[in-house]
Amino acid sequence: MREQGGSFALTMTTLAGKKLGPATALVDEDVLRVLLLDAGGGEKAVQIRYDTVVGVAPGDGSVVVTCRDGRSLVVTTAEAPAFRQAMLAACRALPEVTRALRALGSRRGSAGSRRDPGDREARFFAPFISARRASMDARDARAVISAFDSKELARSLNATMTVFAREMAAGHAARQRALEAELGDGVERLDESLDRLKELAAAASADVDDLTRWRAWAAGVQQVFEAADRAWVTIEPTMGSR
Repeated sequence: MREQGGSFALTMTTLAGKKLGPATALVDEDVLRVLLLDAGGGEKAVQIRYDTVVGVAPGDGSVVVTCRDGRSLVVTTAEAPAFRQAMLAACRALPEVTRALRALGSRRGSAGSRRDPGDREARFFAPFISARRASMDARDARAVISAFDSKELARSLNATMTVFAREMAAGHAARQRALEAELGDGVERLDESLDRLKELAAAASADVDDLTRWRAWAAGVQQVFEAADRAWVTIEPTMGSR
């Protein structure tokens, strides 16, 4: 979720204690661009990447943007609350969690044989993909966190494992129990990552403006997707041999 940034008129801009004068701030896709109006022969613009921002605090008609290198950008604007919210929304944008996954969407298994990604693979990943889509449609930060409901994801995962075992067992109760145990072992690390995400979500929800907590939670989301990817690679041979 990233709200539209926009343009903000700044009556004063101060960077690392140096007054730079009035400016226009553009909350763009990846960076904050501050275009200085009275630059003279000096620097005409300041750019700050959102991933370097560690805090966006309100002041008296101003906003203080603190960076990881210790510098602070202080901007004075009549739209201070709106500017702060736009900055926080930009800093809270989630990464593309599925891009680096090896298994999701792959057309070939580890042995080179073609798989049908529209069947069990799709059913396995569906709750995670749905959560990601819901987070993109969310209207506020807490709704983004709620989209990745770790308890619901764990419930869906366990239900899916039960269905897979039942399908492969073809009515043999003992075989189904053995398959459920085998599949359960294969997704154990994924279960652990969902437990960890629950803790991180509680901390981030308590203060969504705390970028340290937010980024820890966002990293937890990434770890869940990576764990799901590894889990699928682990359990797929079990299903492929039945």
